[in-house]
Amino acid sequence: FYAAWVVKEEPRTRIPIGTFHLRGGGADQIELWSGVSTDDYRIVSVTRQSEADPAGPGEPMLRGRLGA
Repeated sequence: FYAAWVVKEEPRTRIPIGTFHLRGGGADQIELWSGVSTDDYRIVSVTRQSEADPAGPGEPMLRGRLGA
């Protein structure tokens, strides 16, 4: 499964915003929810998690900056 995060650069902080599975080709939309402002947390990161160790750090898969 995958976990999504928003990241603040200073001080370095990572907040979980949801988990999801991509099945059947991954063409479905995913809706995530954040309890923090994306004005402060400008980076979105997605990691691939192991079901054997769901709390582990996960393998980075995607990272991008929000907005312009």
